[in-house]
Amino acid sequence: MRIEHRLQHSAERQYLWNKRKECQENPDKAAIAEIDGMDQSKTNSPRNEENPKSLDRHEVLKNHIVGVLINGTDFSVISHRDHWKRDPNLSVSILVQTLERLPKPWPKKLYIQLDNCISENKNATVFFIVALLVHRGVFDEVNNICCQRVSQCKIQGYFFAG
Repeated sequence: MRIEHRLQHSAERQYLWNKRKECQENPDKAAIAEIDGMDQSKTNSPRNEENPKSLDRHEVLKNHIVGVLINGTDFSVISHRDHWKRDPNLSVSILVQTLERLPKPWPKKLYIQLDNCISENKNATVFFIVALLVHRGVFDEVNNICCQRVSQCKIQGYFFAG
């Protein structure tokens, strides 16, 4: 079972790397947008090694940070506070902000790697928006890269590089 898991993980990682390479070598034909959120417990303010007992959980400002990586090289951060509901609307908003960062003119093929798509029924909403972009001729083809066992190592690396 462990060997099978490692082989699957390796194949998914290789597939993602190959798509990054394709987009880097042909940015006028294809682009890849990878979107991943930072671990929430690390973004609360104030953040101490150990919170004093006097600091009630409700007194913590909850920040959410989403990393966006385009074509494996262009990294940016989108942040939002806890008062925004983490639902499909937020996912689509982040996707739109990501698309705005794509080099112009946009390529006709887009790969999207999203983190935790299954929660809050994000898949259906994001797929609807992507289908609309294809229907309107913005892209000829959009592919969702769904790597179940591959964490966004490159994006996570940017979060902890400091």
